[in-house]
Amino acid sequence: GKGTLYTADHITTESTVEGYFDMEGYAVAKVCETNKIYCKLIKSVTDYIGSGEQSDQYETNYETACEKAKELLIEYLQFTA
Repeated sequence: GKGTLYTADHITTESTVEGYFDMEGYAVAKVCETNKIYCKLIKSVTDYIGSGEQSDQYETNYETACEKAKELLIEYLQFTA
């Protein structure tokens, strides 16, 4: 499903908000903010922290994650067109 992607410039171990935390998203957003470039991130996740072997999760979830990212991108492009 869809969710909010939160970014932070510090380590977060607990959260009182529902969403996802992402270091790479923060890096992209920070560079865009510094250079005054509009930023919209769409990210699809293939593995979940602390829930088993990541390579197995990647193999299992890769196709679904790509399809979801594609759907969100198409939805966004249709909305902005």
